[in-house]
Amino acid sequence: MNKAETDQELLASFYQEDDDSALETFVDRHRQWALAKARSYYPEEAEDIVQISILQLMDSQPTRGTVASPLGWWGTMIGAVAVDQLRKRITRREKEHNSAALSHIDAHESEAEDSAIRQQLVARVHEAIDQLDDRFKETLLKRYFDDLSYSEIAHILQISPGTVASRLARGIARLREFLVQRDILDLANTLKPYGEQTTMASISNNVQNQNKHFVEKWNDIWLIAGGRGLGRYHAELNADGSVSASLRMDFPVSEDSYDRARPESAPDRLWFESELTLEDARSFKWSHCRSTEGATGKAYSRMLEKGMHYGEEHALFFSEEDKLSVHSNGNIKATLELPNGDAVVPDILSPLMVCELECDKRTERSINLLCFERLPTGRKWAIASTRAAYAGRKGLPTGLSHTFEIELNSFTGRDLSIWVDNDRRLIGLGDERESFIVAGDEATARSLLAREFSNSIN
Repeated sequence: MNKAETDQELLASFYQEDDDSALETFVDRHRQWALAKARSYYPEEAEDIVQISILQLMDSQPTRGTVASPLGWWGTMIGAVAVDQLRKRITRREKEHNSAALSHIDAHESEAEDSAIRQQLVARVHEAIDQLDDRFKETLLKRYFDDLSYSEIAHILQISPGTVASRLARGIARLREFLVQRDILDLANTLKPYGEQTTMASISNNVQNQNKHFVEKWNDIWLIAGGRGLGRYHAELNADGSVSASLRMDFPVSEDSYDRARPESAPDRLWFESELTLEDARSFKWSHCRSTEGATGKAYSRMLEKGMHYGEEHALFFSEEDKLSVHSNGNIKATLELPNGDAVVPDILSPLMVCELECDKRTERSINLLCFERLPTGRKWAIASTRAAYAGRKGLPTGLSHTFEIELNSFTGRDLSIWVDNDRRLIGLGDERESFIVAGDEATARSLLAREFSNSIN
């Protein structure tokens, strides 16, 4: 065996030629990496998790016997095994308790009819609005209290309609947080980020039905990131039949004490949030994308030491010239030329899109992926013309799951592996650096995170 063989060549030798020594070399080469990844999920069972994942490596069935991203291929197995082991340790009583404790607040006041309660609700809404940043406050007031259109607000404030949409989305998100704390979530849910008026064309009944199915499939998908972070896909149907979809991720980076079940409460963390509107969820036709990220506490200090800038909010929307405009704080930051052919798919939608592909070795789809590169001065947006291809099956002989790979090596230096089940539901995704595993629901995700994880940061 040539010691200089790459990981891809080693796995190819094992899968194509039944060369057990090739797999042994690959595992020995990365065993410490695998143990560190397993410990980040479940320190007490790290050795067992790695051993089970090796069995999964042995029983996997990549197409044509090749794996583009070997550590991404193995890493998602390790994460899934760890989450499965943790899930088995959670008793039914604990799950029921957490479900009750974390369930959404019943909007009992929505049934109130007397004027005194109505006045109290109005007062609380005004109180919440008064606490908003001036940017969001003036946009929200002009839309919902002055009943102005998007174009009218854009003209008055000298900003683009896309920025109007972004500010409304942010303002309403913050307004909802305030209302949830005061037990009047139902009232907040009557407000939609883009209102009843939209720049999109009328949506047919057939597309609306497809959009409804998309929401049912993708609403409240919870992800565990590296055993410490927490993510959530959220989708809801708007009044006009379109879909509002979002992804929020929180990554604690501190060794200080915090509620491990709630990474979003960690004083030192990195976070990312992106939301957009889908007119047609099946074709992933979208508009009004907003993306923002930030760092808090020591995480922010660490980023500054590295010369990295965080805290900028971007709004992306299609212009009349068939270009994609990126706005920051109301100013055009960049303009991207739209490629011909396939639609542009934001990176947060790529796992969802892959789950709609046929699980067949002949499956291959071109993608124009909207993504960004992290620079010291902020984010540099680009449209990466790449492809998603079926990569085979991995797991134990029973319940083998399907894997797709998106070629991103020329853009990020790492290909992305996405793992789905027979019902085309997401199991996990990742590469050699990061893994994101679906936890099932919020109560399970938070219960898993509440375990005593290692403080090591991948």
